[in-house]
Amino acid sequence: MNLRLLISFVLFLSIKTTTAQTISVNNNQLNDFILKNGNNTNITNFSSKINPHLHCIEVDNPNYSDYHWGNNVDSQTTFLVNCN
Repeated sequence: MNLRLLISFVLFLSIKTTTAQTISVNNNQLNDFILKNGNNTNITNFSSKINPHLHCIEVDNPNYSDYHWGNNVDSQTTFLVNCN
C-alpha cells in the first residue's frame, strides 16, 4: 500500500494508523507531521522533501527514522518522539 500527498496546501498531517510501506509527502506546505503509529519500521520508502515550513516529524523512534529516512527530508527537518 502506498500513500502519496504531492503538491498540496495541507498544513497538518497525522497518520496514526497505516499499513503503507511507501509514504511520500513531497512539495507541500506542511507545518506539522505526526507519523507516530507503532508501524514506522514497516515503512520501506519515505520522503518529505520540499516542505519549507516542516521542522519536525513526530515518529516512533527518531534514531531509526533518521538512519533510514534522513536523506529524504529537508535539511531543517528533524525526527522526534514529541514535536511539541
